[in-house]
Amino acid sequence: MEDNKIKSFTEKNDLWERTKSSGLSCLKNYIDEGTAKELGDTTGLTADKFIFIKKNQQLISFNQKDQSFILRTTFALETSLADNKKILGYYSLDVDNKTNIIDDWLVLK
Repeated sequence: MEDNKIKSFTEKNDLWERTKSSGLSCLKNYIDEGTAKELGDTTGLTADKFIFIKKNQQLISFNQKDQSFILRTTFALETSLADNKKILGYYSLDVDNKTNIIDDWLVLK
């Protein structure tokens, strides 16, 4: 699949914004569920304090016969806690050629 077709598909379906919105929702759930404890003291940490930096898009699979594909859109994530400890990671969203969400994941370090 050509880069210009990926770009056109991305723009038509607003994939960068859709991925960011999905990532914010995922972060909110992660923090609200209290599962962020492995990050240390997260007092005052909210999803909207994360900075989303466009990282890349990657064609994960492409079927030449029926022109179906899965496209992964990834943001790098960054935020600082009160003690200036940085949290880094990424959020990725995979969609197919019909814009169905196939998978997503959040990785924080």
